[in-house]
Amino acid sequence: MSRLEWGRIGVRLVLTALVLGGAYAALAWWTGQQMPSQVLVDGVSVGGLSPEQATERLTKELSAKATAPVTVELGTTGTSISVDPAAAGMHLDIPGTIEGLSGFTLDPSKIWARLTGKVDRPVRTVVDLDKLTAVVTEKAAAVATQPKEGSVSLTDGKITSTPASPGLKLDVADAVHKVEQAWPRVASVTADTTVTQPQVGQAAIDAAVRDFATPALSAPVTIVVGDKTATISPEQYAGAVTMVADAGKLVPKFDKDALRQAVVKATSAMVTPAKDATIVLQGSTPTVVPAVPGVAVDAAPAPDLLIAAMTAPD
Repeated sequence: MSRLEWGRIGVRLVLTALVLGGAYAALAWWTGQQMPSQVLVDGVSVGGLSPEQATERLTKELSAKATAPVTVELGTTGTSISVDPAAAGMHLDIPGTIEGLSGFTLDPSKIWARLTGKVDRPVRTVVDLDKLTAVVTEKAAAVATQPKEGSVSLTDGKITSTPASPGLKLDVADAVHKVEQAWPRVASVTADTTVTQPQVGQAAIDAAVRDFATPALSAPVTIVVGDKTATISPEQYAGAVTMVADAGKLVPKFDKDALRQAVVKATSAMVTPAKDATIVLQGSTPTVVPAVPGVAVDAAPAPDLLIAAMTAPD
């Protein structure tokens, strides 16, 4: 083969290389102008779109997720708080999400992947932890409670019970961490919560009403003085009784002075003053009017007797 023919072959090879290189560069440029053929971002397909089109579609399709409040459940207590993403400094990073999926490259593996590969990735997020912590702290304070002790009162002879309720305190750090990790794909998270039970719970309230309050106020108490009787109603003596907490139970506490006063008032109609004997003249004849004995009520033992009546088994 002559030198001229070799030269022509060389020229053809150079031209072929230039054409192929140009075609490859054109292909590289074309694939860099759009997303790969199959791209899913949080379930939204943006394959084959330009970066601008992909950004627009993702912004529109993910808007509802991005703005929906996140519910934080306080354990299993049934109490929850709601976190507004905008107020908590949380937003989507869509440019960062699609970064690297387009743009010019001569790397054949990347070009091939853009032509045939499938990309499935979550949307990136930006969370201002200081703002999120501040919001959760404020919300947690609004629902935090101290344990409330149960109680039973006997005012005016009527039994009134107040139910107990536990104290609640949200673990702010745990809530912040879980919101940051879950948003925007999960609308609700459950955070650690400290639950403090009251000393006097519902069982103690029920026992106090059943075992003491109901029997104690079930009927008037009869007071016998000599051959006379009087009654003292629950309305008259109930105010002298309070229910106090003792080792997780509610037990009665008696105001003995108030009980004594209640008995004095209930028996006041029985009390008559004594009258000394007197001598009166009926005409010219002196006549002795005999003495009249008085009736008094010794109220000193009354409180203990009333307490015994209220606490008797039957």
